[in-house]
Amino acid sequence: MGVKQELVKQGVIYKMKIKIGYAEGRNKPIINDICSNCGVVCTPDDECYNDYKTNKPLCDNCSVFDEEKDAYTLMKKYKVILADPPWRLVKGGKKKARPNTSGKPLDYPTMDLQEIKSLLSKFSKMGEENHVMFLWTIEKYLPQAEAIAKELGYKLHVRMVWNKVTGIPSAFTIRYGHEYMLYLYKIKLPKIALSERGKIHSVFTEQVKKHSQKPEISFNIIERLYPDCNKLELFARRKRVNWDAWGNEIDNDLEIGGVVQDETSNS
Repeated sequence: MGVKQELVKQGVIYKMKIKIGYAEGRNKPIINDICSNCGVVCTPDDECYNDYKTNKPLCDNCSVFDEEKDAYTLMKKYKVILADPPWRLVKGGKKKARPNTSGKPLDYPTMDLQEIKSLLSKFSKMGEENHVMFLWTIEKYLPQAEAIAKELGYKLHVRMVWNKVTGIPSAFTIRYGHEYMLYLYKIKLPKIALSERGKIHSVFTEQVKKHSQKPEISFNIIERLYPDCNKLELFARRKRVNWDAWGNEIDNDLEIGGVVQDETSNS
């Protein structure tokens, strides 16, 4: 097994960095290397790479690693990023009637808060300067989700609410029949489709079908708001037309350095 295969097996994304900013055979940096996409000056401290398609310099925020070519190229940017992080939960408390169905890990891998923040930070770099993020969360993690978003530079536009019709009775009191889809934006809120102004309600209803499966109406809302732009779904369970997707249950449309989703551990 080669070095690359062994690194992948160990859960490490292998990256062949093509460093620019230094003259060949010399340690002295070349001055005034400028990213061909955004114009930032590439310095020895700010890693830059050659675009294998154009042989022009790209800064870290504008480049993405192409595994097939084993080299970097211009990063695709997205107006819309949708994320449904696997918040750390268990299947409720212990029940005498069903002791084998409660208090156990979920049937899919979960992530702690720092892991979620780190992943969202990496993918947020793939957003346009002014882009939106729709971030799913639940009542338990609402404060933490909003705090993470703020730390990553997002502003809250509105807390959209999914009425699930039914729900889980928390501590045998009331049923938690809702989830939040946070409508966030970076710098300036992008304009929505003119034809949809004032037509979409902040609360939407659809019967829950499967644990953690998000309602089709939520995708419809996003597509109505932002119909003609690049869209990216994180933690996707299936591919969608006109969306790029990333998740451990599908063939990913993209990879980003350092992002590894553990498919076996949900501790």
